[in-house]
Amino acid sequence: MVLGICLLAISIFFASIEVPKLRSKGSKGNAAVYLVLLGLGNLLVMLRVLGQPIPNPGDWMVLIMQPITKLLLSMGLIKA
Repeated sequence: MVLGICLLAISIFFASIEVPKLRSKGSKGNAAVYLVLLGLGNLLVMLRVLGQPIPNPGDWMVLIMQPITKLLLSMGLIKA
């Protein structure tokens, strides 16, 4: 848990340095993307530190592609 809190503190420190620079250059969109990606990264690390399982991206691809494959097989567009 201490590791997660340290990571969050470091992330806030770097965000406090980088976001004002991005905003002063007129890149508010880039600042928003930076904050979203930083937040997602922190969330994933916190989940990992707390011992929660993180889904594999390959599992998501199988979840999406399996129904499409079944549909194409039933239509005869592909063969197994």
